[in-house]
Amino acid sequence: MNSRQRRGVILLLLSVLCALGAFAGVLAVISDVNAKVGPETTAYRVKSDVKPYVRLSAGQFEKISMPERWLSGTAVTDLAQIDGKIAVTTLKAGSLLQKDMIVPRPELRPGEQEIAIMIDAATGVAGKITPGATVNIYATFAGDKKSEPSQSRLLVAAARVIDVGTLTPFVKQKS
Repeated sequence: MNSRQRRGVILLLLSVLCALGAFAGVLAVISDVNAKVGPETTAYRVKSDVKPYVRLSAGQFEKISMPERWLSGTAVTDLAQIDGKIAVTTLKAGSLLQKDMIVPRPELRPGEQEIAIMIDAATGVAGKITPGATVNIYATFAGDKKSEPSQSRLLVAAARVIDVGTLTPFVKQKS
């Protein structure tokens, strides 16, 4: 083997070593990225705005894949978790569905009915009623004739309070 051939073989071996080094470098970068991102998992994103207190359905959400590392612990990863649930607030399009955005639909026991009653500060109970409390519901009716006085009657005894809305001050509107 003459000197030119030896130089060619040496350069060829050097090129192969450089190629192997570059390949190892690329593998190291890919491995590092995979280590930082980690395995992917399924999550669900809201397709379009969902109004509160409406029964949720699978068609309102789209399946997405994202790194498990970046997914919060409260993210919904299985649509079976929304069965029989409602949104507690407006769910905005593009939001990642979280378990704390939904609650079980209020269920009434046999023989129960659900009613909503507006209570203001004038009744004397504003701020004193809390969810879980038991209350009696009275109503005052005007007399049948002008000469008859108004009458208060017990409508519901021992009603269970499910929820209490936000207390807001009464603002008189100018007419």
